[in-house]
Amino acid sequence: GMPADSDWILNARYQFDTSLIHNAWIYELSNQIGQYAPRTRFVELYLNEDDEAVSESDYEGIYTFTEKIGRGADRIDVETMPIEATEEPEITGGYIFRHDKTDPNTWDFTGGGVTMQMIYPPEEERSERAHQRDWIVNHLNGLRDSIRNGSDPETGYPSVIEERAWIDHQLLNLLTLNVDALRLSAYFYKSRGGKVIAGPVWDFDRSAGG
Repeated sequence: GMPADSDWILNARYQFDTSLIHNAWIYELSNQIGQYAPRTRFVELYLNEDDEAVSESDYEGIYTFTEKIGRGADRIDVETMPIEATEEPEITGGYIFRHDKTDPNTWDFTGGGVTMQMIYPPEEERSERAHQRDWIVNHLNGLRDSIRNGSDPETGYPSVIEERAWIDHQLLNLLTLNVDALRLSAYFYKSRGGKVIAGPVWDFDRSAGG
């Protein structure tokens, strides 16, 4: 019942989410208010690693079958970014990035005074896409500076962020008392010629009272 794609997650939550529904609930709520979040299905997982018939001994528990955050017409629908895109408007999008923990395999960059990780364009092409990293860094620096101009529609934050998306993102985090809000698993994206959008929401296992 979900759109076809090549990347999926079998998500197991138990330590901080004994109800097993925190992620699925907030993702569904986000979709209902018009802000895309990964679609999910609950599944019971059996892992059979021998030649015997599947039995209760193969049972691994309840998992959430989840869309992986990524670029695509049925997921985050930003434009493809050719490596050779060096000038506006092509270089203005699409981008997907996040604020999260870092490791040696992430494509880190600092924009607006905050360390981010690039999700799209892809990490494995980082050496060929330094010009695109520089563009989004400068754009996020400009976003930070625009905050100083308040709500002026021409020079303030409304000129660079999609206000409704940011408000909804904040409300979903506040509603669930998400302790990771805006410091971990915080995703953002930008279409070509568009404003920066906060979302999709992701990783709410430590929310809603644990």
